[in-house]
Amino acid sequence: MATVNKQKEKIQKKLLQISDNVAIDPVKALSDSLIVEKECIELEFLKEIQETRLYQGWCLIYLSRLKEAIELLTVLSDEYDDNDLSEEHIKILNAIGAAYNDISDNNNAFHYYSRSLKLSRKAGLFEREFAALNNIGTLFMENKNLDKAITHFHDLLVKIEKTESFLELKSAVQINLGTCYSKLMQYDEAEKYLLQSKNISENFVSRINDVDCLSELAAVKIGQNDIVAAKNYINDALSQCQESNKKIKCELLIMLGGIENEKKFFEEAIELSREINYKTVYSTSCLKLAEYYEEKGEFELSLKYSKDHFQTEIILSKMEAEKKFQNMEMEYELERNKKHAELFKIQNMELKESLNWMTVLNKIARETMSSLELNNIFNTVYQNINILMDAENFHIAFFDRENDKLDIIKAIENGIDIDPFTYNADENSSFAAWSIKNKKEVVINNLEKEYTKYIKKRKIYGDSPQHAKSMLTVPIFMRNDEIGVIAILSYYENAYKEEHVQLLKSLAAYLSIAIDNSRNFEKVNELNNLILEEKEELEAANKKILELATHDNLTGLANRRVFNETLELAMKQAHRRGEILAVLFIDLDNFKPVNDTWGHNVGDQVLIEIANRLRSILRSTDSVARIGGDEFLILLNPVKNRNEARKVGKKIIEQASKAIVLDSAKITIGMSIGISIYPEQEATADQLIIHADSAMYKIKKGEKNGIGFYLKD
Repeated sequence: MATVNKQKEKIQKKLLQISDNVAIDPVKALSDSLIVEKECIELEFLKEIQETRLYQGWCLIYLSRLKEAIELLTVLSDEYDDNDLSEEHIKILNAIGAAYNDISDNNNAFHYYSRSLKLSRKAGLFEREFAALNNIGTLFMENKNLDKAITHFHDLLVKIEKTESFLELKSAVQINLGTCYSKLMQYDEAEKYLLQSKNISENFVSRINDVDCLSELAAVKIGQNDIVAAKNYINDALSQCQESNKKIKCELLIMLGGIENEKKFFEEAIELSREINYKTVYSTSCLKLAEYYEEKGEFELSLKYSKDHFQTEIILSKMEAEKKFQNMEMEYELERNKKHAELFKIQNMELKESLNWMTVLNKIARETMSSLELNNIFNTVYQNINILMDAENFHIAFFDRENDKLDIIKAIENGIDIDPFTYNADENSSFAAWSIKNKKEVVINNLEKEYTKYIKKRKIYGDSPQHAKSMLTVPIFMRNDEIGVIAILSYYENAYKEEHVQLLKSLAAYLSIAIDNSRNFEKVNELNNLILEEKEELEAANKKILELATHDNLTGLANRRVFNETLELAMKQAHRRGEILAVLFIDLDNFKPVNDTWGHNVGDQVLIEIANRLRSILRSTDSVARIGGDEFLILLNPVKNRNEARKVGKKIIEQASKAIVLDSAKITIGMSIGISIYPEQEATADQLIIHADSAMYKIKKGEKNGIGFYLKD
């Protein structure tokens, strides 16, 4: 027994040394841990075997070998019961979350961080709890939800300071706070927290946070235009960079290259980013080199790096588009679940068809992502949607706003391609023009009887089928602007249902990304002599694509996906704290006449003003999102009771009813508001929204401009 204890003591000393080296020298730590693992296997020290493998996982993360890290750590996690409260299990979950975070898989990262947090609290392990909270805060920061991230980190800092322990973790939180303030260009506040972190870190043996802190301080000094101090911080950080700091090293080289205007730094950043597959920095490095060679008059090299930058941006755009498509899948699934009762009444064939929709959508996503040629993309969409609906007659039109024309760029009738053609975008005689100009879909299941709801006179263009009985058109939007329309026709009555409308709307949103990518690709090939303008266009396009994932382009409010995530998190917190939440579903009354009377530009200004008024009413803990043309969602977090929620609703209606004065109009808007209460309604986040929507529609169908609460009966 004494011999075994001595062997364990010896192994523990080795493990302690490996732990100290994981972040500083992950190559050596990985090699040492493999050797110690063999010793532990021979001695049958099971707990120590798991510890060596956890260190191996962290080494792989620091070395950017993320796929290997996830595989190793997931196998290790499977050895524990889901509710195991041991510190080793909690550390493994946290490490898996960190690996997913490094590959920008926010959903999985949040899942594992949340599990780690839940088990830490149950086990009473404060350090593990604070580490998980810090990691969740980084997700807010990386998703550009900076205000929420700052609030989160400040709350966490207060908790850590109360314990008077965990200084290394406190240093990491201060770095994150400094980074958030730096991104908001509040440089003095950023520097304050970063210097506090630096002072703490100087007392550690490992000084694990030093490089992160110095890198952020350099960025702050660049923002303050203190170039000398920035260079000093960059050089200090570069001198301390180890194998675990390759990502930061790439970013430091780009900063130094920008200051010195020397290509060698950008070239080194390119080589290093290739080594660790860091595409964002690789793209930025190529862009910087293109600008450098353009300034030197070496246009051939400038064009080469510009194209490398563009091709990498296309890959990054595809990754963002895939994320957006995943969000569409989730939104579509929510919509399908909302109609669950109705789906049970559909015939077996139709039910099977609806369940296949997501498979077809995924197939369209994969195939269109592999092409930048518009005709191929349109053919892929046509071939696949015919699996789900009658779309033998299929048209895609682009809107020529300057000449008020519709260019039919893709037309398939009875399964045969016909030549493109153009006609006037007269919304009195064209369903497509009506759909584009009103920014709404057109669904007709008996053309002869229903066409007058949309147009005054029917016209037949080209070889369009003259006896179509059903039609569905959906506008295609890009950057909150209409660019065209998808239209399908059927020879049968009642050919299109709400499910078909939702599918086509999802495709229209996805097509806008594919069209944007294709157009940008064509511009690169055509504009060799306008390299600088080309790069600016691509940066703007990609920025917009990123914004689409989380925010409404017109008002700047959060979108429905972000609101859902915020609501889900708030419900968990409210459950723990015994608090009450209120969800308000708002629909503007009589908004359509504003667009019809004054035009969409005035309508957009009204929506922006309404959004600003909603912001001004709410507290910092509340949230507001725009989820449709004239629909908004608000989360009151928390409220005391129903009465307080009603008071806020009345205040919103009072503010909205004040006249909106624009250059060309004076407009008064009403609101119908539906409210659901948590935990009064024992519901999921999606159901709370549905309940508030239901309550709103009761008001809408009545006298409007009022407030209603959801009641189960």
